[in-house]
Amino acid sequence: MGGNILIKKSMVIAMVLLFLVVNIFSAENMHNQNSIDVEPSTMFPLPYIAIHSFHTEAIDVDCYGFVVPLPSGEESTYETFQNSKVRHLINDLLRENITVYWSSCNFSVMSKEIDNESDVVERHYKKGDFIIPFSGDIYKDVLTTAVIYDYNKTSEIEDDDFLKTEVYKLMSPLSIDVYQLVEPKIVQHLGTPTRYGWPIYLHVAEAGGFLTMEFLLDNETAQYLNNNDFNVFMWPYNPDPGTSFEVAKSLTNKEGSNAIRKFVRDGGGYIGSCYGAQAASSGYIAPIPIFSLRHAYKPDISFKIPFISLSISDTLMRQKHIADHKTYIATSEIEDTNHPLAYGINKTVEEFFNGPLFLWLGHNSAKVATFTGLQSEKNLSVGPIFKRKVLGTASWVHSTFGDGKVVLFSAHPEHVNNISLLLEDFEWKGDPYYGRRTIHNALFYATSENLKDVEVTINYPVLFIEEMGEKTVDVFLPPNNESAFESIKTRLITLNEKLSVLRNVSIENIELLSELFNENILAKSNILYPAKYVVYYCNFFSDYNNKTLSDIDKLDQIYPLLAEYNDSVLQRIDNLKSELSDRLNHSERLVFDIIIFANNLKDDLQNKRSIFQKLKIISDARYMLRTFEIGLKYVPQTHFQSLKLVRCCWSNYEANIALDT
Repeated sequence: MGGNILIKKSMVIAMVLLFLVVNIFSAENMHNQNSIDVEPSTMFPLPYIAIHSFHTEAIDVDCYGFVVPLPSGEESTYETFQNSKVRHLINDLLRENITVYWSSCNFSVMSKEIDNESDVVERHYKKGDFIIPFSGDIYKDVLTTAVIYDYNKTSEIEDDDFLKTEVYKLMSPLSIDVYQLVEPKIVQHLGTPTRYGWPIYLHVAEAGGFLTMEFLLDNETAQYLNNNDFNVFMWPYNPDPGTSFEVAKSLTNKEGSNAIRKFVRDGGGYIGSCYGAQAASSGYIAPIPIFSLRHAYKPDISFKIPFISLSISDTLMRQKHIADHKTYIATSEIEDTNHPLAYGINKTVEEFFNGPLFLWLGHNSAKVATFTGLQSEKNLSVGPIFKRKVLGTASWVHSTFGDGKVVLFSAHPEHVNNISLLLEDFEWKGDPYYGRRTIHNALFYATSENLKDVEVTINYPVLFIEEMGEKTVDVFLPPNNESAFESIKTRLITLNEKLSVLRNVSIENIELLSELFNENILAKSNILYPAKYVVYYCNFFSDYNNKTLSDIDKLDQIYPLLAEYNDSVLQRIDNLKSELSDRLNHSERLVFDIIIFANNLKDDLQNKRSIFQKLKIISDARYMLRTFEIGLKYVPQTHFQSLKLVRCCWSNYEANIALDT
């Protein structure tokens, strides 16, 4: 075994020396034979060697990058988790500014499994599979290899390391049509009516490793939305009990609406489902929407007066009256299987539906999927008139607006992600996480650029790539008894204790509300809704605080190792501490105020009895929930920001030791 390693090292050294000698004595000749100008990575730079492509008769000598298939074909939870793990891999690469192509066509190419012993054969790949070409920057390409090997073989920092990602080495040049991906930098609308549902997209994004995600309130959109910090805007659905006034409030915010229009026009993506789809459309089918369509076809026009839709999609929608059931399971048939929304997804899918319908699509819009079936909760019958109105209409639509791409869902694919927490009355027979595949596709599509005939030609000796990869397998991660985040950890633990106090008071308030409003059986469930949701969010936020505690424990182990190679990581640690501290300042003040408010509500529940006092109690309960859950929107981001730095530090540490040893 040791002899084989020495032979491999000798061969690599000989090849590199040969390249350098040829480069010195035949620089002009090598330039004419596909020489590569290399720029080192700027994140964690190292000295680098310019590697030149060369042609050889042996097909297994050169490696041009990697191919990562997108798991598809089964409607199984295991495959969906594998699919999500691949998105994690791609997002880790994108955050390091590593080039990733998303194939827009089926293709065949010579490749071999990442296992050193496998044969080089021509394999067939599908549209939606990922291609990671080498760049010519030796550090960045070793970093790519380190990340790939973590996902395919072993990762010292993963909690779900049992899920291995299928990867192949690309063993011949390639010319192909692709979507070039960039890191999706998500900003989500957090208007008043969407408050109860805002974690839905958050959970879906987290499942795929989309870890750059912020939230903007109605009055923040005009100030903070821009194309430098973000590249996709998401508008979720309107869950109960959002009122009609609350629904209209966001859309009559002229400055916010114009900011969203400008963002999409200048190249930002937009993803909306249900209420979010209707918000992006050109309004209702009646009255005649000439005014709104004019704005859809002229992106440079700004709203002069408050309006009821964004008009960034030349589609018309209308909310259909749902007489018997609030929510349905809808079957959708994918018609445009070539569209990226369909990559890795079966031709027939099931998802939830309770929202507006597309009644007309303009020439800048096209449907990807169509409603073909409708089922009510507990298999109750669906009215034939309502069914005729829904079936045959578009469930997934894509549009263009200026330089931006728009993805709209009349259905709710985002709800098919741990649905047991959402709709207990439905018997879901398929994979309860399947919908996240659709949203992950939408995020990649809305932020990508479509390229034709992309050439993949830069290569390294395959033995060099294999050696670099193997050096990152089973890397020792020593313990570290000193913490750079001691004060942050203490504050997170204290915040969890305060959330526990609030949770206990809210449980008492639920019991008191039940007693006080026991005579109002019909409205009882809606009255209890805000208090129950406060309990839910106490658990929700505590969970994210615990994730952040785990992240910074890992950071304490990793960053001193990387600092030996590049001390710029110390500045990033200081920046993270400052950012976490700022977010905690806001969260701590809010939880302190809400605990006082919850205790006052408890006193009122014990002493107030008149009808006017009861109405005030209901109003106060809604206010408490709205203020608490929206105000703590920063808590999940503490985990996201910490985890991103963990993954960045670990990958760069592995790349450094691979090149150093």
